[in-house]
Amino acid sequence: PADRGIDPQRLMQEEDLTRAMLDKLMQLQFRGGWAAGYHWPTYTPSGWSHVGRGVDLWFTHSAFAGQALLRGWLIWGDDRYLDAAIEAADMFCKTQMENGSWAYHYTYTRGEFVPWGNHAYIAQAMQSNQIRFLCLMHKRLGFERYGRAIRKAGDWMVSIQFPSGAWGWEAYPLGKQGPYGHPALNDAVTPQATRDTFA
Repeated sequence: PADRGIDPQRLMQEEDLTRAMLDKLMQLQFRGGWAAGYHWPTYTPSGWSHVGRGVDLWFTHSAFAGQALLRGWLIWGDDRYLDAAIEAADMFCKTQMENGSWAYHYTYTRGEFVPWGNHAYIAQAMQSNQIRFLCLMHKRLGFERYGRAIRKAGDWMVSIQFPSGAWGWEAYPLGKQGPYGHPALNDAVTPQATRDTFA
């Protein structure tokens, strides 16, 4: 085989660092998700002001963390990573709103997740990341609950599309039917939504 100039010692160091990061993610995971941020060096949750009696979950973080854990399982076969990824995916299924979307973030309080507000954003991949994570989980594991959540999210995305093909930037109120707000390309609104409908 060709010499790619890979330093085996450096490669092992990178693997150790990666696995240490995945172990830290599992340590910080709470009811399937993660907080918007953590203070250093205590790792106490930080983030949005609307925390209540639990921890807020900014879903871009939680979906990316879940993907990292699933990919760790695919690489190393460590079932702890798979269990944590399933816990994250199941949390997304439980917190999906009736219309198929997810709230901007959630507070865990008194034994349940409470959505922050009664609206959902497409901007900045606030729907995209969990859709893609659930697609990856469904493809790898075949769990029908993930397929149902994906289809529910997709039905909502299609139902709010403008006739021009774009999606709106503003937060969509729960119960609103059809397009809402101003068609947008900024914050990856329409590009992300377009990509999601092909998931």
